[in-house]
Amino acid sequence: MRPNPCAKAAAALAALALGAFAPTTPLSTAAAEEATTTMTTITVLGVTDLHGRIDRAVDSATGDVTDPGAVTLACEVARARELSPDALLVSSGDNVGGPMNGPAAASAQLDDRPALDVLSAMGADASALGVHELDEGPEGLTGRILPTAAFPYLAANLADPALDAEGDGGALIKDVDGVRVGIIGVITDALPSSVAPAAATASARAAELKRTGAADVVVVLAHADAVDLASRLTGDVDAVLGGYSQLTHPGEGESSAVTSTDGQDIAALQADYDGRGLAEVSLAYSAATHEVSVVGAVTKDLRASDCTADAYGVGEIVSEASARADEPSGRQAAATGTDSSHGSADDAAPGAGAGDGAGSADGAASVSAVSEDLDAGASGAPGSTHAEEIIVAPRPIGRSRGGGLARA
Repeated sequence: MRPNPCAKAAAALAALALGAFAPTTPLSTAAAEEATTTMTTITVLGVTDLHGRIDRAVDSATGDVTDPGAVTLACEVARARELSPDALLVSSGDNVGGPMNGPAAASAQLDDRPALDVLSAMGADASALGVHELDEGPEGLTGRILPTAAFPYLAANLADPALDAEGDGGALIKDVDGVRVGIIGVITDALPSSVAPAAATASARAAELKRTGAADVVVVLAHADAVDLASRLTGDVDAVLGGYSQLTHPGEGESSAVTSTDGQDIAALQADYDGRGLAEVSLAYSAATHEVSVVGAVTKDLRASDCTADAYGVGEIVSEASARADEPSGRQAAATGTDSSHGSADDAAPGAGAGDGAGSADGAASVSAVSEDLDAGASGAPGSTHAEEIIVAPRPIGRSRGGGLARA
């Protein structure tokens, strides 16, 4: 449990530099210097509910950007990594998906592969499992989603053999400058399948990771509303990046802090949907005191960004996907080796437990209904814009999906 979560790290560092005294115990200059030098900042960038919206879209009547597209997303990620080279990139699920908010995205017409290729090229570290990753049931997850993504999918509260190799009990450990960052994925409790409660599962897993020393910092990727989930977690969790409810948090002037069940503050962020937002949370970890504090937490509205320089080779992926999506449907199906329909009544339902196998067609339809009920759009205040040229070499899509993983 964090002794002093969500304290302002900048203020703490300033106090240490001045050799400030704690309320009851004086802090020597040597101790202050040691604490300062052992403070490490971990930055996590988060997207959610991309739904394959890698194309840039503009309202023809108003000229307003409706979908920023993957090029702007990658450009903003590259810019953030210029300041924080070790920044982790994560998703809270629903990276893929069929038509919901308008016509089908080009990626959806191509079996969702371009969206996964985009995230892989950007070097995504992990994703929570979303409901749309299960649109085609267990067979679609194992045959289409997992083999294409160069990053692991995590769902600690869903027992499925296909997910066993994706992490240890729905969690993985990333080393960031010597700090062990535990990442736990959970899927919404609303999934019409046998899932364990997301909050209880994430809290238990976080407590285990910290108790055993497997993780110094714990971040939960939730395909569930960030604020709602954070209020039901314990303080063993340091930050939650949520999704599913298609909202933005924190909004302009809002705090990211949400009080946990044991009175601790947890940073809760959520980056809208359809690639419209990019969440960024920076956590400071002190090796001397084992405290975790929040340096900053913001969700950027990418619709207001003019950062359009290609990064990670994403522009080529998007251009190729758009060109192939414009081909006649017969040639398109031949190119992908499959038809482009997802989530139909004929699809299998999501896998539930380890031995449940494929579900019924009614189950699959229920999954689509659950997500579509919450697919209302959300608007946010414009964020900062960037016009600097950012050219970053593509990250190899074929890299080992096990790379960087450590068993907890």
